[in-house]
Amino acid sequence: MMATCPDGHQTVATDYCDECGLSMGGPVQVSEPVSSAGTGGAASAYGSPGDPCPNCLIPRQAGDTFCEACGFPFDQEGSIGTGVWPGPGAGGTAGTDPVGGGDPVPGPGPVGGDPTPGPLEVDPVFVDPVTIDPVDPVGAPASTSGWIAVASADRAYYDAVVAEGEIDAAAYPFPPYCPEREFALDGDTVRIGRSGKKGSVEIDLTGPPTDPGISHLHAVLQRRPDGGWSVVDLESTNGTVLNDDTAPLPPNQAFPVEAGQRVHVGVWTTLTLIQRS
Repeated sequence: MMATCPDGHQTVATDYCDECGLSMGGPVQVSEPVSSAGTGGAASAYGSPGDPCPNCLIPRQAGDTFCEACGFPFDQEGSIGTGVWPGPGAGGTAGTDPVGGGDPVPGPGPVGGDPTPGPLEVDPVFVDPVTIDPVDPVGAPASTSGWIAVASADRAYYDAVVAEGEIDAAAYPFPPYCPEREFALDGDTVRIGRSGKKGSVEIDLTGPPTDPGISHLHAVLQRRPDGGWSVVDLESTNGTVLNDDTAPLPPNQAFPVEAGQRVHVGVWTTLTLIQRS
């Protein structure tokens, strides 16, 4: 069962809101209904409060016309495929940076202004051509340690979580498309979670698509004296699981993770540790 934060957001975590970072013990703030532009009436609502966004699965709020997390327009829910919303970079109204994640950024919307603003006029800028050296894929900066963590949507792990009755598959379906991301394991401590108002993490698993079971500060990888790694669950809401086990790790205890082994977090996310020569 999901809790409701003082601002009215649905949240999996019980300490701080997954959406706005507000303490769950804070005062409730009540706002007046927003009138839609040009009509003077209440803003149209698409779907019911608490229904997950078809793109990032963050629950929608009463009166929302687009997702506050990724900008998905609810009025086009029937015409845009699940999980394929291009986001603000391709004309969305609001959303999150599709590469590094982070806090929602505002965009033009149907409330409080012209819903169809004219094109922005920009003076042309001319620059000399430059030569760009080859770089690693996005999300895979060069590692000084030789270790990386590959994040992927793991169908087998997701099915196991559903079979255990931990989640409702209808409310939180497996994402139809979730590209792999690589993270360099540098330094002695590498935090796992979702960057936002509560701070940033080295392995930022912010979507889209967003795994609703990942806490803002979920777990941490710690370098061992022999050069290997251990994982510690930081009292996350939904726990951390190793390899083929089903029981979550006890929190605040270090467990060794070897090359090729898997760390499961959230509803479908798996981190595989790889050591490169």
